[in-house]
Amino acid sequence: VPMADFNQELSDRLDKVSLSTNEAKIFDIAQGDIKLSNEECNRSLFGKIIGGRPASWIGIKRAMSQIWKLNHPMEVKELCPNYFQFIFQNRGDMKKVANGTNWSFENQYIILKEWEASINNKNPGFQELNLWVQVQNIPLNWISTEVGLKIGQAFNKVKNMVIATTGNHRGKILKLLVTLNVNEPLPRMAKVRLGDQLVNVGFKYEKLINLCHYCGKLGHLDRGCLKKMEDIRNNSLQEGQYGDWMRAADGFRGSTFSLSGSRSSPPPKSLIATDNGTSKRASSSHLIRKTQREEMLAAKQKWGSLWFSIGDCNDILSNSEKSGGTNRPTLSLLGFNSFVSEMDMLEVQSNGYAFTWSNNRAPPALVEEKLDRAFGSLDWSHSYPNAVVSNTPRSSSDHSALLLSLGLPQMKRKAIFHFDKRWLSMDGFNDIVTAAWKSPVTGTPFFQLKERVKNTRIAILIW
Repeated sequence: VPMADFNQELSDRLDKVSLSTNEAKIFDIAQGDIKLSNEECNRSLFGKIIGGRPASWIGIKRAMSQIWKLNHPMEVKELCPNYFQFIFQNRGDMKKVANGTNWSFENQYIILKEWEASINNKNPGFQELNLWVQVQNIPLNWISTEVGLKIGQAFNKVKNMVIATTGNHRGKILKLLVTLNVNEPLPRMAKVRLGDQLVNVGFKYEKLINLCHYCGKLGHLDRGCLKKMEDIRNNSLQEGQYGDWMRAADGFRGSTFSLSGSRSSPPPKSLIATDNGTSKRASSSHLIRKTQREEMLAAKQKWGSLWFSIGDCNDILSNSEKSGGTNRPTLSLLGFNSFVSEMDMLEVQSNGYAFTWSNNRAPPALVEEKLDRAFGSLDWSHSYPNAVVSNTPRSSSDHSALLLSLGLPQMKRKAIFHFDKRWLSMDGFNDIVTAAWKSPVTGTPFFQLKERVKNTRIAILIW
């Protein structure tokens, strides 16, 4: 029986109760009675947050609506804590999201499943997560699909495999798209033997978040690890056997420049991140840009919950952000959409011209795109809900400058009184001062003096 929040304890208890005559009645329903609910479920995805931190309904709705860039509005229902139903207006939007990569919210994975008759938040399918893993330290002459399939036996399932080139000096690398059980520790290595040669190959996971360095499971950090707490109580605490070394990262480092440098420092063509005063350039190369995004995901762990990014991302989220030229294939847009999702960031509202970059050609060769934008973490976005980015008109550059306004309320400052000796020559000034000074005041001599000065100052300001 499909349920939103399957309560096994309640089910067992109800199976054992002795029914009254009224409770023993069976109420028959027909397919027509559930037609609308069935239709709604068939265009829904059910998502479970893998982690202990509660996700808010409004945060999920706002974040995923911006990340998925749907053609029609989406409805979100919280079925139980960290378990949500995403209701799409059509199956096209639903399939677009379902066929995407892994999604995350506030540094916790969201596992999405389509409707089926037995689905609930305890469904075993919500324990399975697909991740790309890089096989490290394998001899170059061993890299093949046959070897990849054999090494893949270390995982529950291998869904895909590629022999990729990194686009730089590192050459080929064997990558497996594997299915992992989030309730089990991540495999760290495998032993591979060819004749008398035995090699330990390591596993590094792409887009890895929320890994416990103590027990090796996903969904919590070591400070919230139940196994670690139990080992502390039993006086059997061990050194953690997992860590950031299991996170895949390319060795490429892009050019950087100092934000506090001299005016002679060349400006970046594409600014994507700032980390301790350093900015990085978003490359026009797809492979290099992918690597830079992975670096940014890794660096995000150090930023805390309040951060902001602005500049040229050198990519678009959908073809609606492009004018002229040929449309981009949908598959080519998934990388940037996935990156925005994994960063758990929201785009700042923008105004002005819709496109921030132009190839500066005359029609019909003119191409314009929205390449420049601003993002904030969820906490930053909640702290500055009225923030707006203005796209300024282009002049000599092919990019628009972005002007950020935080939308903070203007603080009214108390007027500071300054005496201007020119007032002494103006008609009526002496009369104003005399009348204010002689206005009746009671109290101690010091209080009377203070009040006469205040009354005179106010009278002059009004004058």
